[in-house]
Amino acid sequence: KLNGVDNTAQKTTSSMAVMGKLIAGSAVAGGLIALGKSALKAAADLEQNRVAFETMLGSAGKANQLLKEMTEFAAATPFQLPEIQNAGKQLLAFGFSSEEIITKLRQMGDVSAGLSIPIGDLVYLFGTVKTAGRAMTQDLNQFAQRGIPIFDELSKVMGVGKEQIKGYAEQGKIGFKEIEQAFQNLTAE
Repeated sequence: KLNGVDNTAQKTTSSMAVMGKLIAGSAVAGGLIALGKSALKAAADLEQNRVAFETMLGSAGKANQLLKEMTEFAAATPFQLPEIQNAGKQLLAFGFSSEEIITKLRQMGDVSAGLSIPIGDLVYLFGTVKTAGRAMTQDLNQFAQRGIPIFDELSKVMGVGKEQIKGYAEQGKIGFKEIEQAFQNLTAE
């Protein structure tokens, strides 16, 4: 009787081992399939961004150079490449040159990472001020609501008290140049 039990146990163990190998094999295959899909999506996204930057810049060489710089930037920062590429496209759309993109991404990235706000949001606010050519009270409030000490920094840049900054904004007397200088000061060493 013990021999019969032993044979049954061996058969069960053998069946379990075969089943385990099948399950492990399907998990590995599933993982490989997912990895393949992910790689194809990444390649398609890269190609789509290359075409977008080539179209925006009018040059394949400039597009490839900028994509290379953005990839290096993303690798050296806490940001993911897709969000850096999207922020780069926004900056180009707002009228920044390809030569300015990495510098502006670095400035926006420093503030964004320091305050835990999405870089795309910050680029949007910064870009809309550039497009308008001046910062109004609403623009300053949006920066301040995200934790950016824009009123303090602008008072330093413009050499006036913080209380005067709001009045200047209401009158349209704060240009993009002052906002840009404030961000440069905020992100300087």
